[in-house]
Amino acid sequence: MFEVDANWLKVTTPPFYFSPKNRLPEPTTPSMQFDPTPWKGMKVTVTGDSTYKGIHGIIKDVLCNQKTSSGLRFLVELQYVPIRVELFDYDNLLEASCVVT
Repeated sequence: MFEVDANWLKVTTPPFYFSPKNRLPEPTTPSMQFDPTPWKGMKVTVTGDSTYKGIHGIIKDVLCNQKTSSGLRFLVELQYVPIRVELFDYDNLLEASCVVT
């Protein structure tokens, strides 16, 4: 078993032949449904020109179709800052596991 960043994966459909014996169950539970925002809960570090540069945080929400170069903005709960939630562009965040100390 090994960990892989969700952004490195590609969703594909394997070849599968249906027969009465091997039909897949209908997705009825929330755990079987696709989450369009895989970044929620990811630990990140703020980069770029920001007052919070170098501070770690956790992504709480993803805003799509924004007027930024990436089209994405993230609502991040900052650690070590009392009850502080800030909005950052995709380009100003780095996944915390990528930071080398």
